[in-house]
Amino acid sequence: MAGAFLVVGTVAALWGHPETVSDSARDPGGGSAPAARDPTTREYCGVREVSRLPLILKDGREVYLRATTFSASQGDVLLLGTPNYIFERSPAGEIIGGEHNSVMGAFLGRDGPLRLVPAPVPATRVAGVRSHGRSDGGWNVVFAEMAEPYDSDTERDNTVAHLWYGVFDGSEWTELEQIPLPHRSIITESQVNSSSALVHQDGELAWSLRADQADSWFNTVVVFERKGGNWSAEVLTGVRAAYSALTYSDSLGLIMVASHPDPRGWDNPDALRDTLAGSAGAFDSNSLFLYVRDPTWRIMRKVLSGTDAPVHNPILTRKLSDGVMVWSSPPPGQIGVSFAQDLWAMPGDQLLRPGGEVIPIGSGAVRHMLVEAPDGRAIIVFEVPHSATEGEVGFAQISSSGSVRRLGTLSNPFGLYSMFPVAPEADEILLAGAALTQTEGVLTGAVTLFIRLRIECESDGP
Repeated sequence: MAGAFLVVGTVAALWGHPETVSDSARDPGGGSAPAARDPTTREYCGVREVSRLPLILKDGREVYLRATTFSASQGDVLLLGTPNYIFERSPAGEIIGGEHNSVMGAFLGRDGPLRLVPAPVPATRVAGVRSHGRSDGGWNVVFAEMAEPYDSDTERDNTVAHLWYGVFDGSEWTELEQIPLPHRSIITESQVNSSSALVHQDGELAWSLRADQADSWFNTVVVFERKGGNWSAEVLTGVRAAYSALTYSDSLGLIMVASHPDPRGWDNPDALRDTLAGSAGAFDSNSLFLYVRDPTWRIMRKVLSGTDAPVHNPILTRKLSDGVMVWSSPPPGQIGVSFAQDLWAMPGDQLLRPGGEVIPIGSGAVRHMLVEAPDGRAIIVFEVPHSATEGEVGFAQISSSGSVRRLGTLSNPFGLYSMFPVAPEADEILLAGAALTQTEGVLTGAVTLFIRLRIECESDGP
């Protein structure tokens, strides 16, 4: 079941080292030297663009993947997600045909050509793909199979029919098994598409998502785990979270953060409605809570209050020690007014402590992600728009001293919300996203574009 299409340009082209680099990837002073200094190491670090490569098949057709996961394994990378399109153009450049949702993604081997990845179930039903690279090579992948395909002619059932776990080795799917769905849980397409990252430790896997319950209008959180080759699911009854994220702690094992109103308001709908309308009070719209399992899931403590600044999209490194948590919040007075968010971080080891340090990263971001390099370093990647068509991609790290180390910016060539980053090696970042093509202001197509960046550091002394 290996992908059958090869694309123009090999991985050597993508990982190559051209002599010229994009000015937008240089430091603000216009030179190529890194410009972000860590006072604890006396290093200046920055990002430099090395190469770009569009995803174009050998026969000239362009491929656009609306990815939901991008992960690395031993230097190779895997980009997966739906919807996706393969465009065929006329000699004049007009789109004259193509395929919709015929594949599941693309594989980029460091030592070989790029190729498309087939889906192990009908590709028109795939949603919510998550993956991570295995230590022995290949990838663990989880995804949903929807009840009806995307190209259904009638009003589509947007509920999940099956959840799947598979192993992809770079050429084919070597394992595929169903993940049992919890009794009376109903999972929608939007819920599986907003699920947590797939996390792993010592051969175990974990994944969380929101789900509706057949006997309640409230949604709840479901945590799936794979241990000893078997999957289990635990429904966190009453946990009505907007977001959830998982990670592993050396002292507590698997832990979860969830963003939701203070539980004291769940049994007082009037108070909750007042708070959501903007009044200050004892209850809030989106606080952040730390959950531990003892032996069932329970709140260990409230990490952040959402009364004045609701917590959106918390993301954790896949191991808490030496890691980081990143989230966004509306600027003061801008709740429900602006899409642009303030971006914040907290060192991972402080998440378990009361009063953990909150570090401001920046403002104006509409989306944020975390990249984990093979050496354990975490890099924060975020999108800042300047207009409907222009913006920047920013890069930052939390240094060992707890300060923000800014690695620079890149003029954003991607459509908003389409970009994903990954770190195949300790000193590089690979971006993938949609490069839009327009004719006289009219959108005429899109192609997935890969941009390789190198992290470069210099020292100013011993």
